[in-house]
Amino acid sequence: MAGDEERLSVERLQRLMEERRVSVAELPPILMPQLDPERLPDLRLVSVGGEAAPASWWTPGPPGSASSGTAAARPRRRSR
Repeated sequence: MAGDEERLSVERLQRLMEERRVSVAELPPILMPQLDPERLPDLRLVSVGGEAAPASWWTPGPPGSASSGTAAARPRRRSR
């Protein structure tokens, strides 16, 4: 879990998620474009709610995989 310092700094949060090899996270959509998913190879599931999440982050899930106010999907990775 992130402390106040990490929650107030995108770079510190990014570093914490990398160091702890975070695989599941609940993030506010406004924060997501500021994080680099390429630096989070262990991240497998992100849950968001309250507002639309950036499409650039998602690999579409199966129909009906989102519930009211929340979407969950695998973060998109760039092709190598």
